[in-house]
Amino acid sequence: MPDRRRGCQRQKDKSKRTQSLNNFGAGLFLVNGEEHLQQRKLMMPAFHKTKVESYRDEMVAMTQF
Repeated sequence: MPDRRRGCQRQKDKSKRTQSLNNFGAGLFLVNGEEHLQQRKLMMPAFHKTKVESYRDEMVAMTQF
């Protein structure tokens, strides 16, 4: 079966669904190699178990309406 996407340019998704991702810039989503590792090292402390536990209840509360 031929790939129907070949030769087509992907349009940027400007819907509300992806609007919040605009704040991330390139971030970890769009970089590779050394730049990815550098950004990951900067972000990892915020996701350490003790850090997440410290703001877990607040995050849950923010999702409760």
